[in-house]
Amino acid sequence: MTSRLSAAAQVEPRDFRRQRRVHLGVRRADGFIFPELFVDPACRWARVVGYALVLGLWLPLLAYHTLQLIVFRATRREYRRHGPYRHTIGPGPFVQSTLRRFLRPARPLCDTLAVLLSHADRYFINLEDLPPAIVIDDFLPDPEPVVRHAMTTTLVNYEKGWFTDAAELDRDRRQVLELVRKALEPRLGTELSPDAFAGDCDGRILGWNCAIHLKLRENFFGRDACSVHNHANLGRGVLAGVVYLNESPPKGSGTELLIRKKTGRCTEPELCYDGRFSHYLSLYYVPARFNRLVLFPAAALHRGDDGYGFDRTTGRLFMTLFFEMPN
Repeated sequence: MTSRLSAAAQVEPRDFRRQRRVHLGVRRADGFIFPELFVDPACRWARVVGYALVLGLWLPLLAYHTLQLIVFRATRREYRRHGPYRHTIGPGPFVQSTLRRFLRPARPLCDTLAVLLSHADRYFINLEDLPPAIVIDDFLPDPEPVVRHAMTTTLVNYEKGWFTDAAELDRDRRQVLELVRKALEPRLGTELSPDAFAGDCDGRILGWNCAIHLKLRENFFGRDACSVHNHANLGRGVLAGVVYLNESPPKGSGTELLIRKKTGRCTEPELCYDGRFSHYLSLYYVPARFNRLVLFPAAALHRGDDGYGFDRTTGRLFMTLFFEMPN
């Protein structure tokens, strides 16, 4: 995952384009031109203008995403037929991302275990495969040092509208790792080796344990920045998680766990990235809340909600966790 970062792309992610009610423009990145439309979701007239522009430019946008698919598959191995990102770009993922923005996403199947059991036969849910999501509120006894680190660390461009500090260990990140490890041990009822916890799953996901991320307002002309995915390549026994660091997240922001319709499974043994949302059902949803930790098996199918805001204070600021549980 760190291969997608560019050390030369260090930025202070305060984006004035996203700060406007409506912004229409283009930008060039990675040798490709990207049309942009940013809309303030809190402004009714801005949403109407945004929807009208997308509908009015529907055919050119489909042609653009088809061209992007052709170019990326010709020039980037990870987007080719057997690449991990082959289902994340193109007209299909763009159409489904647009429908999710225009229409309210379907309610999760399950609010409680009883509801889950009642749906088992109808949706062919493999009950033995359910990821036991662990939700811990007020996770960090003192979140202030981690929040201060999140507000000051250097962020680099990871994807369009997504910034991160995932990188090699430095002094600040070592301190954050130790704070998080000490907060986890009593909650999980087990000891976590400091060296193993700082080892990024033996280097398989270098820099991503206790990394800070920021997702800003989504581009209406683009696909969703967060596809349905898992981290099955990290191996069994690895937990993935997220800690929300925005003090006032908007309603409807959080983390969603899903099941694949075809198999009824919510975990998969192979790495998955998929922008075809219609192939999945929402299993359950954990709303964002400041200092809330959500943990689940790394192989679980999940996705984070769209980004929002235009800087660290207003955007989707969070920390990712990846670590192996002791045997």
